[in-house]
Amino acid sequence: MGHFRGYSEALWVVLVTLARMGMCQFGSQCEEIKIPMCRNMPYNLTRLPNLLHHSTQENAQLAVDQFELLRWTKCSDQLEFFLCAMYAPICTREFLSEAIPPCRSVCESARRGCEPLLARFNISWPANLACNALPLYDRGVCITPEAIISSDSAPRQEAEDVPCECRTARKLRQRLYKAKKFHYVLGATVKSVDTFGGLTLTTVKITDVVRAGRVLILAGADTHLWTNRSCACPPLEPNKNYLILGWEDFANSRLLYVEGSVSVPYRKRIARKIKGWEASIAPVTEAPTTLTTRSYPDFSFQLYPHSMHVGNSNRKPKRRRDRRKKRRKGRRKNRKRRKSKKNGNGDEI
Repeated sequence: MGHFRGYSEALWVVLVTLARMGMCQFGSQCEEIKIPMCRNMPYNLTRLPNLLHHSTQENAQLAVDQFELLRWTKCSDQLEFFLCAMYAPICTREFLSEAIPPCRSVCESARRGCEPLLARFNISWPANLACNALPLYDRGVCITPEAIISSDSAPRQEAEDVPCECRTARKLRQRLYKAKKFHYVLGATVKSVDTFGGLTLTTVKITDVVRAGRVLILAGADTHLWTNRSCACPPLEPNKNYLILGWEDFANSRLLYVEGSVSVPYRKRIARKIKGWEASIAPVTEAPTTLTTRSYPDFSFQLYPHSMHVGNSNRKPKRRRDRRKKRRKGRRKNRKRRKSKKNGNGDEI
């Protein structure tokens, strides 16, 4: 009987240990990655709180989404892995007490590629992502992309960007302008053209605003044109004046200079021609019920059909109607007068 009791106690200890291991591996500490940016990571389980003390993946996603635009630029091929290793760290059965951080070399590679781009907008590298706080590969527990990607599961490397080869640009004509539906048309002087990984950032000084969309464009101000490749087409050379036609990313308040954009040497006659094209395709706006000359001082001929007039000129049609009514009334009186004379002379009516 004592042997049986000892055997049952030992079996109970084994079952409890296995249950605890299963809970640790698939229970409350490890959970499936739900952050969209990190779903392509070479692991699919993460643990919370993460290395930045977020207790839920929803909070972690709100924090990591601020780097979405930086990830879009492809300023570093290590940036995405580094961010996910910080905000959605890998969860393994061997290390359950604390999250495994990325190695310092991963952080330094991401910082080296993306910090110059941040500096262009006077943004410093985040203090909570300091590289010197992370362990070295040979002096602590940390992960790198090479350490957890096997030869079978390794993703194919993307082909390197080919040298900047632009297609032959089409001539700027009214049919092309209407078909492309450009958001902005501006005259600008190119100040610099910089490449950051898969992003080309062109800094220009605006000299003339021919057409503006929803993104604010001011003449005399500097702005950036964003190109999602390592070269801009058609090419823009520094210290030259161009008339640039492109689209905008209103959600991020950016002017895009992507494939299909147009740039020609700046000429005032071309700018005037585009303004004429824009006026010909602009929708006609109905006149408001109350309209004064002060409300629309110089644009009445563009906003309204020729039959409409601004201000006190609306009285002219009314005076014409009054004159017509007066003439008709006079004619009726004359007919009655003639009839009354015939009756007085004994003639038949």
